[in-house]
Amino acid sequence: MRINIYDQVQALLSVEPLDRLRAYLSQAILPPMKLSPKAPPLPPAGHHSHKNSLSVVPKQYRLLEKMYIIENADFWPVLNTALNLHVTQDKLAMRDEDDFENVTIPCQPNYQLAAHPPTKPANLGQLCRWVSQFPLDSAQAVMHNIFPQTEDWSFSPVRSDVDEDIFESYIWSPTATTVNATGGPGSVSVFVQPPWILSPKDLQAFARCDAVSNVADKAQAYISKERLWAKVWDECQRNNSYYFVVTTYWGWVFGAFSPGRVCAFVTGVIKAEQMYPTALESLVYWLMSAMGFQGGWEIPEVSGEPQFVEPPCLVGDLFPPDSFEYGRNREMLLAISRLS
Repeated sequence: MRINIYDQVQALLSVEPLDRLRAYLSQAILPPMKLSPKAPPLPPAGHHSHKNSLSVVPKQYRLLEKMYIIENADFWPVLNTALNLHVTQDKLAMRDEDDFENVTIPCQPNYQLAAHPPTKPANLGQLCRWVSQFPLDSAQAVMHNIFPQTEDWSFSPVRSDVDEDIFESYIWSPTATTVNATGGPGSVSVFVQPPWILSPKDLQAFARCDAVSNVADKAQAYISKERLWAKVWDECQRNNSYYFVVTTYWGWVFGAFSPGRVCAFVTGVIKAEQMYPTALESLVYWLMSAMGFQGGWEIPEVSGEPQFVEPPCLVGDLFPPDSFEYGRNREMLLAISRLS
């Protein structure tokens, strides 16, 4: 009986996530995910898996030369400022209740949201259900609620390839592209690998990798972190995406390529259970950044890149000019794609 009374009191004290959305984003850590006993064994803690056999080899067409880390001390303050700017109750109050799209990550005891987790994953397909149901669906809902202009955008699975057992992709793009989804301005590619393939140590090595050789020489064969970088580069090129995410659900890395795809910039690993920022905050911020909303992370200028490159997305490229205030100087944004 005490438990029932406690639950009733908590229900009375809790609120809907959309009633305090900014606070919810800062508190909603991802639900704990335990693997099925049928899942492949994990490598020992602190070890590489040595199983990431992605089907990529060094090729000269890959222009990637250098990768830089986005320090958390730089990432968190700008993320927090941007979300505080855009995720406001005044903005939500302007919307019709019938237009609201609810988030999916439970955040008890402060928020009224039931948890219905998928089955414990034993394979990549089941793992992707966790990625899709919680962080992707929640980030999509936040974007739709805060930026009504994005209602035609969604996360869609990308057609699988030869690595489908160990590597799956989603893309944030206009809903019309869900069949054989492709990206373009504003798109974000999300790459999922299971933790028995991409261990926490492997994901950390990926984030800290600062160079990849593109010489087609058997003596210079890729090691695991380089294979993943090559795969990410290839898929972003194919998807026409500049912003990307690499995740195992337990860990998240957010990155972007320079306009000429010669350089990349990535955060450190953001854990599913961490705060300041949460994985959900980071994902929403990365979608905002890719779409050019005010306060988003801007890709730095890189000297010496090819002259003719596709410029990064601007908000004005995606929506009618009179649909909202740009919030940024367009000429300043265009400078991202120019050579210094």
